[in-house]
Amino acid sequence: MKNTLYFLALSVSLILTSCTSNEQDIMPLSPQFEKKEVNDINLPYNYLQSFDEVSNVKVDYQMEKDGLILLVNTGSQKIKHMYAVIEQHGVPVMVFLGSSDDKKYFVKGINVSRSISIRIYGGFKDDTQLVNTIPYSPSTVFNNIVVQGWASSDSYIKVSSTKFPAGLIHLYTELKTKKGNVLVFLGRPAEEDFEIPKYGDLGIADLKLFGNTAYKFTKAN
Repeated sequence: MKNTLYFLALSVSLILTSCTSNEQDIMPLSPQFEKKEVNDINLPYNYLQSFDEVSNVKVDYQMEKDGLILLVNTGSQKIKHMYAVIEQHGVPVMVFLGSSDDKKYFVKGINVSRSISIRIYGGFKDDTQLVNTIPYSPSTVFNNIVVQGWASSDSYIKVSSTKFPAGLIHLYTELKTKKGNVLVFLGRPAEEDFEIPKYGDLGIADLKLFGNTAYKFTKAN
């Protein structure tokens, strides 16, 4: 009798374990990110942290031997974390500049042969969602990751990109919408095909991806 009860208990345990494993295998993750990465303390921002395009900003640039000097004047707007998307011949890169206090930024390794398009995005100093650290070293470059295709469905955007570079750490998307442009932090996608919630119903006109492969927190001054 004891042996019978033991085998019954063992069978029930195996069945429950099998069901749990199957549920975990087929349970959809939307967006398709590893659960542990959402609000991970090693990430610089919460998932879907957004940065609006900064209006009324004056941007100029100067060529140097080893790169590009950006001169950014945001006027009275105090920006805590500022990013620039620099586009030449249709090929964009994203750069973390720092705060708006510096006004002059050197971006190493970018050579400009013709006129370029520069868009500035920022998180303002009164944004309580921004951590009290500098998330990247100033002038950190995020390379463009080619988007193979995307489609919006309800409030989601389904994205398919080329293969992520080895060691990809953080991914951002620049969205051009009917309501304006916005830069959004996407964390670390689990794979090249993923979904972005919340923004799909804003009338997406274009979508770009930027990623980096080197990262560390820098203490704020």
